Amino acid sequence: MLMKGPQKKKSFNDIQAIIRKNKKELKDRYGLKEVGIFGAYVRGEQDESSDVDLLAESDRTKDKNIQTAMNIFNKS
Repeated sequence: MLMKGPQKKKSFNDIQAIIRKNKKELKDRYGLKEVGIFGAYVRGEQDESSDVDLLAESDRTKDKNIQTAMNIFNKS
């Protein structure tokens, strides 16, 4: 996912808050059961060049393009 324009680097807690805030929409609109964080942020090893690694669990998605569901993080 490419982010447009300069972005303030989010902390692990910021990312968790975005997931919690949008959990109902992710479930209802996109059919996601869970969204989790993995990689450098979980290990506390993130730096300015780190991306955010997200894992989405679903039995199915209501939208064939999972990227559309993940775009919610660009809005936050």
